[in-house]
Amino acid sequence: MKKILKSLLVCMVMIATVLLNNSYVKAEDTIEVYDGVKYRVNNEQKWASICGYSGDATDLEIPFMVGRGIIVSQIDDHAFDGCASVRILTLPDTIVKVGDMSFIGMDNLQAVISKAQGINIVVRDNVKIVTDRSQLDSNDINNDDNNNNNNNNNDDYNDYYGNYGNGLGGYNYGYGF
Repeated sequence: MKKILKSLLVCMVMIATVLLNNSYVKAEDTIEVYDGVKYRVNNEQKWASICGYSGDATDLEIPFMVGRGIIVSQIDDHAFDGCASVRILTLPDTIVKVGDMSFIGMDNLQAVISKAQGINIVVRDNVKIVTDRSQLDSNDINNDDNNNNNNNNNDDYNDYYGNYGNGLGGYNYGYGF
């Protein structure tokens, strides 16, 4: 009887551990950081997903490859949440999936440069989405700290969830080029 109770207790602990684990990192994934960009890396399948940023660059270029031949192919949900320093974000053309609200909280973002095909980039209305840096001019990139935003982080939530009535009011959609 004690063996059955002990086995049952071990099973319950294992199930609770699985159910309560909020981590998106799978057993075969590792977390690696390169130049302040945090990646969820699958070394077996040779792909990486951007899952965070802790740097302070104003002009951030994501490489198409990290480590030893690991292709950067995804951006996780909320990956750049709260990255207020970034003004220009350049994405590699290897990106095939962008998660929900990946760019929310990027209060000073003014331009996203991406040649990636078939991805959905959702940013504020005042952010330009272009395929090449030459499409930006000095009028496009405002260097003041306010960038015409009030820097109230609560507005990001309200804007995204329909402060304007259509569910995603105040945001610009780019669907590949």
